[in-house]
Parts: sequence; C-alpha cells; structure tokens
Amino acid sequence: MIIRKNAFKAAGIAAVTLGATLQMAGSAQAVPLSASCAVVGASAKVNTNRDGADDRVDFVMYYSDDKADGHHARARLVTKDVNGKVKRWGWHKDTNGANNGTIKYTSYATNPSGIFFVGVEAAVFEGEKKLDSCTAWGA
Repeated sequence: MIIRKNAFKAAGIAAVTLGATLQMAGSAQAVPLSASCAVVGASAKVNTNRDGADDRVDFVMYYSDDKADGHHARARLVTKDVNGKVKRWGWHKDTNGANNGTIKYTSYATNPSGIFFVGVEAAVFEGEKKLDSCTAWGA
C-alpha cells in the first residue's frame, strides 16, 4: 500500500511546510511521503520528505502494539538504493503492552549509494521469533 499525502501533523509544521512548498514552486522540492502497514497485533507508519536520490533521509516512525495477546510489536525502516538493494534497519520494540499508545521514533538513514525508496515494516514477535509482518513502501 502506498500513501502519498502531507503527513506532518504536528502544530505549525504543516503550515511551515506548505509555505515553503509554495515559495519553492518551479525549483526542486522535497516530496512528503507516508507509508504504513498493519498486521493483527502491530501497526507502523513512516513519514519523511525527500527530493530524489538523497544519501540521507530524515524520518519519523510511529508504531504500536494493537492486541493484548502476550506478544510484542516491532517496527523498522526499510530502504532501497540505486541498485535495488534493500536495507532493513534495526528493529524498535513496543513492550509497553497492548493499546498503551503509539511510540514515536525520529531519526535518519544514510546510504552513499542514495536512498531511492523508503518504507516501513511492522511485525509481531514472540521473544525473538517473528510471527507475522507486513512491509509498505512509499516513493
């Protein structure tokens, strides 16, 4: 599933982004993207702005454990470079228990070959064993 929309909802950021986008008409612009997926018990979403084959992408990832089943949820960033090579970044765990809110993780990813695609993977784990997962890509 690919979702493209203004994904930044924090107070003021949407207005600043819109203003910057309007002022930059006719020049290279960062493109907001969002990718999200969910399986029974875990959901994740990643938001970022990018303008082509950047070697660095800043992102915000949200993830949560959505089911009281004794398992925990994890999420991670996934990227694809110019050669089509997929990198699956480190997992981030939600061990706070089911339905205890969404965890927000802000960071960046770098790849000297360029980052052409950005996505997110959500999964349900029992200990270190992955039980179910999904992956969604933006552009």
